[in-house]
Parts: sequence; structure tokens; C-alpha cells
Amino acid sequence: MKFAGIIGKVSRGSALFILAVMVVLGLLLVVMEYTDAGAISEVSSEDFALDSYDLSQVPDSVREDAHDLAGRVIGHHPQEKGNFVRQLLVTYLEARDKDFVLFYNPGGWGSSLLKESPGWQSIANGIEARLNSRGYELLPLSYQRTREGWLSSLDEISEMAVHYDQKSKTLAARLDFLTRHNPEVRVIVASESNGGIISDQVMLLLEDNDRIYGIQTGFPFWYHPDSRERMLILNDNGEAPDSFSRGDFPTIIAANFRTWFGISHSEKSGHIFKVVRAPGHYYSWEQPMVVSKVSDFLDRILAGSDVPAVWSGRIGG
Repeated sequence: MKFAGIIGKVSRGSALFILAVMVVLGLLLVVMEYTDAGAISEVSSEDFALDSYDLSQVPDSVREDAHDLAGRVIGHHPQEKGNFVRQLLVTYLEARDKDFVLFYNPGGWGSSLLKESPGWQSIANGIEARLNSRGYELLPLSYQRTREGWLSSLDEISEMAVHYDQKSKTLAARLDFLTRHNPEVRVIVASESNGGIISDQVMLLLEDNDRIYGIQTGFPFWYHPDSRERMLILNDNGEAPDSFSRGDFPTIIAANFRTWFGISHSEKSGHIFKVVRAPGHYYSWEQPMVVSKVSDFLDRILAGSDVPAVWSGRIGG
């Protein structure tokens, strides 16, 4: 009887283990299918609505290329494929009379709009004002690589684990399409925090496209960028060390301890995944160093000179 009881316990344990494995595998399959569907990226702007746009003025060759690209990126998902094509074509039309297009790639889960990110909204405004003063027009866009919901969050986690292998290819495909069909436009990939990882990968994928530039703020401490050209990397805002970029966990823990217990603090903090305060992990046009570094970077672009990668601050301890 005792032996039979042991066998029964082992059998029940094995069954639970097998069930758990099946659930995990099922979730992985769902996430993989979701990623293949390309259902995790949106391009949007406060100035125009994607869903109510007249696409009749798009040349047939551009339209055909958009459908071909959607087939390669999205696969057999008609609704997502149609949405992807529309975004490509609307972005193409809006960029035709612009000199620069800025794609804002947020940190955290990747779902925030530019207008929901006060620091980077101010930087985008500063970039636009500086370009306008030199006679150039900018089209600022929000690039949401993740939608709201648990499935999107699982997909974001799985992508982060492999340095955004699929999402970087999707964004690179968008930018390649835009610059091929708008031969005069230049693109600035603007990113903050872990959004910089995907942007760095995009810059590597498009390293031969000299009309694409990157401005990244606050890389996470575990990732060291590989891009060597046309990148401005800010891991220091000139006011306080970026605790997240440095992996300064004592400072992060102390800052959140003060918040939880209502202890006053004066430092300007960013947030990790919208929840955890990280002193120094905040960048805005109000900070003189940010203004200086970004302005110098833009001046080099406008001068038509070589633009090597520029670093400010350090990553890791």
C-alpha cells in the first residue's frame, strides 16, 4: 500500500509537471503566432488619422511594394496585413513634403505615445524648433511597438530576451520603405531606455542607409550599443547620474523607499516600466547638456559631414 501511494504521488506530480509544460508551450506558441502576425506595432501622429486617409494619390508602384513588404513581414494575417499597408502608405504620403521624420520609440512596454512622454516630447519639440529655424520641416511620429494587453506584454518580454530580433526587423523594414520611396527625406530614430535596444539593432540593420540617424537616451545597464555611426547616445542628462543606465540599484531602491514612505525628494526621476523610480533616468529639453548634445548632433547632420557615434555618460557599473 505504501509503495502504491508513492507511485500515485509520483504519477500525480508527473501529470502536473506535464500539464505545466504544456501550458508554457501553449503560451509560447501563442506568442510566436502573435509576433508573426506583426500585431505589435503602430505608427501614429496627433496631426493626421490613419483610418480616414485618401490613398488614391499613392503611385501604383509604391502601393505594390507596400503589399509585397507586408506579405514578407506580416504573413497570412489579412487584417494585420491591411493595417500595416495603410500605415506604410499614409506615412509615405505625409513624409513627401518633409525634410525629416522622427520615429519616437518609447521605453518600458513600448506602448506610450510621444505626447505621454513629457521628457521626450520636449526634446522632439526642441528638435523641431531647431530644424525649423534652419528652414527644415519635421514630421514627428509615435512608434508603438507593443499594444495594451497581457499577450502584447508577453511578446515584449520574449523579444527583449533576444534583443528585439523580430521587432527591430519590422521597424527597419518600415524605415527602409520610407526612405526608398521618399529619396530626400531623412529619418531620426528617437528612443529612450530599453527602446534604445531596438533602435540600436535597427541602426545595425540599416547601417548602409546614410539618411537614418539615431538619438537614444538612457540605455539599460545590461545592453551596450554596437552602432558606430550616426548615433547620439545620452546616458547622462548633466544633472544627475542615470541610475538605470549605471545599474545603480542602491540609488534606485533608496529613491523608491522615499516615495513609498512619503519622504520628500528633489531629484528628477524617470520610471522603469512606469512603476519603479530611477533617479537621473529622465531627459528633457530643459536640461542644458541635452540641448547642447542634441543641437551639436543636428548641426553635424545638416552640415553634411560624417556623423560618428557620440557617447555621453556610461553604461553599467
